[in-house]
Amino acid sequence: MSDTLSFHSLGDWLPWLETLSNREIVLGLERVHDVLEGLALRRPKRVITIAGTNGKGSSIAIAEALLLQQGVRTGSYTSPHVYCYNERTRIDGRPASDSAIISALQAVEAARGDIPLTFFEFGTLATLVVFADASVDVWLLEVGMGGRLDAVNAVEPDGCLITNVSLDHCAWLGNNIESIATEKAGIMRAGKPVVFGAESVPAAIPHRASESGAELIVAGRDFSYKINPDKSWSWQGRRLGLDNIAPPAMQGSVQYRNSAGILALFE
Repeated sequence: MSDTLSFHSLGDWLPWLETLSNREIVLGLERVHDVLEGLALRRPKRVITIAGTNGKGSSIAIAEALLLQQGVRTGSYTSPHVYCYNERTRIDGRPASDSAIISALQAVEAARGDIPLTFFEFGTLATLVVFADASVDVWLLEVGMGGRLDAVNAVEPDGCLITNVSLDHCAWLGNNIESIATEKAGIMRAGKPVVFGAESVPAAIPHRASESGAELIVAGRDFSYKINPDKSWSWQGRRLGLDNIAPPAMQGSVQYRNSAGILALFE
């Protein structure tokens, strides 16, 4: 902690965090689990974890908007940021303040002792501290890479969304769709719902769901959507149906698919 005693701004903290590890990515959850245990954070009412190759950030934003409209307080974690680091940690749709993030970074530094952490791991833990300090109702957590060994997976989810799977981060996750899908499926938990948001489903997804005991909900089988000529749309789940939904605020036809996946998870 002595190195950080003189840090008074994010401009002090962020360059220092980048020096903590000589590798940007160090897969594994044991170190994050150890620090998380030391932080002893109060769990929110719900934790939702979102993985996948594309559409994670959009899906987080959709879930956040729907929950806020219902008066549910949210904490949303995404990465990377576009303009400033605070964008990664949102409270009720707004970036967390510098002071809240600095306080959280100090808490993580005090809790970690001599446990080594990467920039992403340290930031993930700090975000969870910000959420706990703000007493939000729901944590919306975007997986940084893969799923099984990503720092976000140290938190037990109540439900998950895997948006889709295609080739990404092959050097870390494997050079074929099935190996990558296996890594992303590592966020599944026994007895918890996991939505797969695309109709093209790698075999590893149902296999891992069966192995883990997760409740798998698949696009095209358990839920569907249809876009109308006026750009409104309808959605049908296993028990509920919605008609004449306003088009998603974000641009692109893919946002209908992302919205459909979130609705399926909420159902």
